[in-house]
Amino acid sequence: MERLLKSSTASVVALLLAGGVAFQDIFAASAATVAAIAIASPSQGAEVGLQETVVASVRDTDLRVAVLVRASNKDWWVQNDSARPERQEFVVVAQFGERGIGWGEIYEIVAVADRERRFGRGERFGSVPGTLYASRIVRVKKTRD
Repeated sequence: MERLLKSSTASVVALLLAGGVAFQDIFAASAATVAAIAIASPSQGAEVGLQETVVASVRDTDLRVAVLVRASNKDWWVQNDSARPERQEFVVVAQFGERGIGWGEIYEIVAVADRERRFGRGERFGSVPGTLYASRIVRVKKTRD
């Protein structure tokens, strides 16, 4: 088994190097994708009300950006018409459920960015839509209206 693992690892390394791909390039690309768009506020585990300001940043202002929110295991709802921000920081007022409903429920927030794809406020998706970039998901708890 150990010999099989060593030969498999060596084969993968050889394939990567033969194709001109270095490990640092793979890791740099992954880090760049995550760092290209990020949610600054609210923070992980924060308590939110019915409507909260979501502050995010994007490195490239030529990208169209949108913020999506969902209650646990439900559809993602687009919170804004996607647009190219004027600055690297952008602000969206997001809604977490309906008034008087869902207190104590966990919601997830993700910011997405793409050069061409457009999103419209109120669109729904069963999963985070495929885009060029997506932030890490931030989980928050609704505690008030």
